[in-house]
Amino acid sequence: MARKGGFLDVPDIPNRQTQQFFSEITNEMKDLFSVIRDEPEKTTSSKSIKPDPGFCIKTKDSNEEKIFLNICCSPELPEPKEISEDELLCILQSDDPSTYRIPMSLGEPHVELDKSGHPCTAYDIIINKTFFKKVINSDLFKTFMITLCMEGIENKYNLCLNKVSWMLLKNKKYHGTMPDHHIRCNQKTLITEISSSNEPNKSASLEKEEKTDTRIMSEISGSAKRKNVPVPEFSILKDPVEGHPEFLVARIQLYEVKNGKDIELDLGEDRIILRVQPDIYYLDVFIPYDIQQEESGAQFDKQSKVLTITMPVVPLKNKS
Repeated sequence: MARKGGFLDVPDIPNRQTQQFFSEITNEMKDLFSVIRDEPEKTTSSKSIKPDPGFCIKTKDSNEEKIFLNICCSPELPEPKEISEDELLCILQSDDPSTYRIPMSLGEPHVELDKSGHPCTAYDIIINKTFFKKVINSDLFKTFMITLCMEGIENKYNLCLNKVSWMLLKNKKYHGTMPDHHIRCNQKTLITEISSSNEPNKSASLEKEEKTDTRIMSEISGSAKRKNVPVPEFSILKDPVEGHPEFLVARIQLYEVKNGKDIELDLGEDRIILRVQPDIYYLDVFIPYDIQQEESGAQFDKQSKVLTITMPVVPLKNKS
């Protein structure tokens, strides 16, 4: 492992397939940008967090100015799907690598001083704390994560970073003074209990969709799993069936649930997370549309044991 001044190079990965993958990774990363979430402005729907410093990368931009990337972690960020190194390679070499989502928060640039007292720019990137431990313990995940962070900063701030001669700073978890960070709050969805006799009538298009089995997702495909925690059966329907939907309706079968207060439901912009404690059910699934979280609602039928989530979809003309 080569030493350079006060820096430490990331070790070579002794795997020919991995080396070939990272030589072509720039094109692959472009398909993953849809999963990167910018830090929200400080509003009533956001909250302040203090992430833990992780490790720091030094590189330069196209003007040979020093750039520092502070990779931080926080339990407040959602955890991505649990996968192995082999699965990561397969996903990123597939036709659709965007099926693997990594929630991230890309912070604003802040001016700092380098060790010579010259001005430089630092950026903070925050990921989930549990996922950060996997990154630290795997050269493959670490190199992948660093590359993804560089591509994300380039994409957001229209920069061109040196992705060849970057260095992992030795014994330095963070460069500069950490600014305030704010992340968007996922509001808990209120679950209303109903009996089967009070269940609302389904729209004609949804009835048709169920009969023809044109569900956009079903059962446990695409859902992140937790070890030894059952994943409930589910389906997600769209209304109308053709074109961009106005609504999505998720129906989740929860045989072991007695009442709605036992269900914890979080709706993200494009994600459903359901938990029933203690380790009765866990569902974590991304959906292929952005939804209006504040307008969404859920009902739990105590007789059929089905949780129905109605989610208005963001119209195409309103999407940036």
